[in-house]
Amino acid sequence: MIAGTVLHALACVAYFWSPPFWPLLIVRVFQGIAMAFFSTASFTLIANTTPEIRRGQIFSYYTLSMNFAFALAPYLGMLLINRFNFSILFLACTGSSLASLLATIKLSKVQGVPPENQSSRGQPILSLEALPASIMAFMLNVIWGSLGAFFPLYALGHRVSNPGIFFSAVAITLILGRMVGGKILDLYERKRVIIPCLVVVTLSMAVLTFSTTLFMFILAAVIFGTGWSLLYPSLLVYAIDDPKAARGPAMATFTALGDLGLGVGPMIMGAVVQWTSYPIMFSCLTLTGALNLFYFYGATRKKQSAKE
Repeated sequence: MIAGTVLHALACVAYFWSPPFWPLLIVRVFQGIAMAFFSTASFTLIANTTPEIRRGQIFSYYTLSMNFAFALAPYLGMLLINRFNFSILFLACTGSSLASLLATIKLSKVQGVPPENQSSRGQPILSLEALPASIMAFMLNVIWGSLGAFFPLYALGHRVSNPGIFFSAVAITLILGRMVGGKILDLYERKRVIIPCLVVVTLSMAVLTFSTTLFMFILAAVIFGTGWSLLYPSLLVYAIDDPKAARGPAMATFTALGDLGLGVGPMIMGAVVQWTSYPIMFSCLTLTGALNLFYFYGATRKKQSAKE
């Protein structure tokens, strides 16, 4: 986590001397590495230090911090750019990274003891036990990444002057859902939480396929946020539920495939939009959600059969 915050701060400083294209791309690569270090290590820290009976709730609260950041950062960033300039924005980002570094340094060095059957030596780079949850995170982030890339253009084409209202509605719903429903993740079996949430997320994409007005966009956003609010934390915990899963490699597998989905999704759906239309693209996202649901159902049945 310390390495990630230091590298992230250096990347923010490097923006001052990184004109497009290749210097800027190199800085972005290092910033991505920094975020990978921090996110994987922080998820592993939470997995190691939280009691199992409250792990779902605590993961839900931790991901809530990211929702606050995603909701506030675009607005504050544009505010700094409009009132000052990009240099002030880069200074603010550097200051935020340094604040995160100080908070990370102050973290207690006492961590939870891994289970006896998990040695820190000889652990695999990727975790087979966490692969089902990671594949689901990949497909979900195909949806999320495609929404972030193409929904603003779709909304502008339907005379919605500020597509950010959609993402604000998603963020507010996520925050409320995780604040109110965080405890649910530890009260019920993972299957009982994940399947309904997958159904709701898939339904939101189906609604978006036929949406052409601001009211329908907001409705789709609320439905999407409702399902996503408990779905992603549930998958995080599901990735380390298996006693055989080494937590570090499990979190690395989960975040790696999740981030891959964020990158691959817009590439694939961009080609779909180019050759067809936006409604067809949203239909493909609906199909992706349905495939995710069937995959999870099949994976749980296979796991149950193995136990029997």
